[in-house]
Amino acid sequence: MLKFIRTFLFFLLVVVLFHPSVSHAYQSTGKLTGIVVNWDYARVTDTIIIFEGESFTKYVRTDEEGAYEVELPAGTHVVRAIRQGFIPRRVKFNVEAGTTRTLNMILDVEPVRWVKCPKGSVCL
Repeated sequence: MLKFIRTFLFFLLVVVLFHPSVSHAYQSTGKLTGIVVNWDYARVTDTIIIFEGESFTKYVRTDEEGAYEVELPAGTHVVRAIRQGFIPRRVKFNVEAGTTRTLNMILDVEPVRWVKCPKGSVCL
C-alpha cells in the first residue's frame, strides 16, 4: 500500500509540474518579434538588432522581409537597430517570461552629407 501511495504521489507531482499552465509559470524566457521599416513603411532588410541585458548581449539580423524573432531572458533590455544608411535606433523594452511580445521599429534615413569642393577643382 505504501508503494502505491508513493507511486500515486510521484505521478501527481509529474502531472502538476508538466501541466501547461504550471510549466508556463516556470519559464524564464520570453519571445520578441518585430519588423524594421523606414518612414515610407518599406521593410529594412539586413538590419542588425542588438539586445543587451544585465549579463548578456545577443545579435540577430532581419530577414528579407525586415522581420526578426528572438528568445530572451525575462527582464528589461536595451534594443538597438543598426543599418548602413540609417540613423541607429535605441529603445528599452521589457520581456515577460512565457510571452511573445512585438517590437516594430522605424529607422530614419541618414541625411546626405555634402562634401565641399576645394576651390578650382571639379567635384561630381
